[in-house]
Amino acid sequence: MQYNDIRSFSVMAYLLFLCGNKIIKSYAFFVNSFKTRNLAYYINNAGGNEFTITGISTDNYTLSLTSISIEGVDSEGTKKSISQASVAGASWSFSGIGFSEFAARSGVDAVVTVTATDTAENEADYTLNIEFDTTAPSWNNTNFTVNDGAYDSENANWYNSASMPFTGSYTEDGSGIETVYYWVVNPSTSADAAAPDMTYTASTESFATDPTGQFSTADAGSTETFKATLGTFVASSYANKVYFKAVDKVGNITSDAQEISVYIDSAAPSIATSSSSTILTNGTADKSLTGTVTDDASGVDGITVTLGTPTPVIISTSDTTFTNGKLDYTPSNSSWTLTLYSAFLSSISSEDSISITAVVTDVAGNASSASTVGTLMVDSTEPTIANIAVSDSVSGSMTVDGSSKDVY
Repeated sequence: MQYNDIRSFSVMAYLLFLCGNKIIKSYAFFVNSFKTRNLAYYINNAGGNEFTITGISTDNYTLSLTSISIEGVDSEGTKKSISQASVAGASWSFSGIGFSEFAARSGVDAVVTVTATDTAENEADYTLNIEFDTTAPSWNNTNFTVNDGAYDSENANWYNSASMPFTGSYTEDGSGIETVYYWVVNPSTSADAAAPDMTYTASTESFATDPTGQFSTADAGSTETFKATLGTFVASSYANKVYFKAVDKVGNITSDAQEISVYIDSAAPSIATSSSSTILTNGTADKSLTGTVTDDASGVDGITVTLGTPTPVIISTSDTTFTNGKLDYTPSNSSWTLTLYSAFLSSISSEDSISITAVVTDVAGNASSASTVGTLMVDSTEPTIANIAVSDSVSGSMTVDGSSKDVY
């Protein structure tokens, strides 16, 4: 590059990605001040895509010509270069540039050099590093969550909200993701939601079925992450569906939509007792209380029972140690059994009534209100015996004075 101490050049250019007559993407750069992803300009060099480079060259006296050349390699790895004839004037344009004959290579895939010459034959070059990107973003299952919880792709995932946060990522090593589009589809009264027609037309940047919405991602190097609140979901025993498609900055779009199933259960379960709701004990034997649970959709997740002793005692189906008793739930008939151990019952000194309350939660996260399912009553008073009458056929009858009493 040649410079003259009293002359200076300024080059401003725009790299336009053309598909037919439509500008799909455009990039602007200035000498020594351009920035793009990884300090390179990304393009989709598939056949049929044409590019135009236009710009302005200035000089403190008179400009003569501006020229352009492109260097890279072909599919055999052989060095290849093309150029276009110089144009005169400050404003210049080079159109119909195709990169399909160039192949990807290690590092920069192609180098575009713009050269401006003034009438004194001073030259200024500007170099564009070009990277080819023909690969669409790909869905990354790592750390994907719905409603801030892990998503199980093999089983039904139940929730209780009409809208929820979704967190995930895409693998994207090229130009970066421009937009993630999504569709929320509700189920019918008798079937899971059906996939919409998500065919994409690049020339109009549109889908056959309009997306429910779209969001952007955060660039994290080779992955791009997102967190977006999506909805609206409806309560049903059939699945709502969410579909995702990502488009990168040079127009590559994921061919197959990522499908996520969402089941909604917004009704709380209920609990009832089927045995006598009063437990009488003297602490010498285990005692049980039984009942049933009703849930219309997601299924029972757990039951928690609280005994209102002077210091409340809590027993749940999730317990792994059984100190005071245990609580079992049988899904096949929706029944539960509370067993209180004699060692615990014998430790209760009060003979007042002790309430037993229960809360049941379902898989979707709905919880019933605390309800009384039984009463525990300790009876440690022995009965007394009196007014005994004895008789036989010979001597007649005899009365033994006394009284009989039992508090229960």
